Amino acid sequence: MHLNTLNSNRSRSTALIAVAFLIGVAAWVQETPAQVVPSPDLSSPRATVTTFLSAMNSVRGGDATNLGAAVSCLNLEGIPSAELDTMGPERARNLYEILDNQTVHLDDLPSETDNRELDIPLTLGEKRKLELRLSNDKTWRFSSSTVNEIPELYNLLLQAREDTAAAIDEEKKVDVRLASPRATMRTYLEGMQRWDEGGIEDVLLTFDLSEIPEALRRERGEVAAELLKDILDRFELVVYQTIPDAAQIGEEESYSYV
Repeated sequence: MHLNTLNSNRSRSTALIAVAFLIGVAAWVQETPAQVVPSPDLSSPRATVTTFLSAMNSVRGGDATNLGAAVSCLNLEGIPSAELDTMGPERARNLYEILDNQTVHLDDLPSETDNRELDIPLTLGEKRKLELRLSNDKTWRFSSSTVNEIPELYNLLLQAREDTAAAIDEEKKVDVRLASPRATMRTYLEGMQRWDEGGIEDVLLTFDLSEIPEALRRERGEVAAELLKDILDRFELVVYQTIPDAAQIGEEESYSYV
């Protein structure tokens, strides 16, 4: 048998082993798709924030049916009943923008606590925070005082964005779809959701295909994209805000998503 034939058989065997390993892992872990937003869970500070961000990430991706789940995470007692239908979603969208402006460390939020209040520090000004409070029905929600403060915090966010935009060096602008680890992950997953409506073009941007012959890049990229999605779908929901954005990644040139 020629050496080339031996190498070819060895390569095929290695590939089959790798595929078998991935299939084995996929069968071992839970089979709940990663991008399916779970039912509202308000049992702890971590659960409430996870529910809110997951729901709003889905809404941002085009699924407005999850907006109600996000609104359920807010204590709307301070809003007149006649304005709830409009103010609730508006406050949820503004709060989402505020949280999306920073990295949220879900693992730092307790899944069990004897306290009835918990604060999430914000990067918007000194001593700014969001308050979560345990209600009498044993559910955790963003407190009414925080909900009432959202418009002010949102205005601070808009001002901060204007100041940042004015300071950007035009020569250093990059494609916003790939401007940070969070942006790249979001571009990939949202592109996968609208694959047949042009999403594939965004998806391919998120892969470094420079070492693949140009004639094969699209084919190899599509295969890699589908395999990666199959793997992610077997693990927990990807919450974008746990991944650093441009402001948090700083000068780092790599990031590992665990």
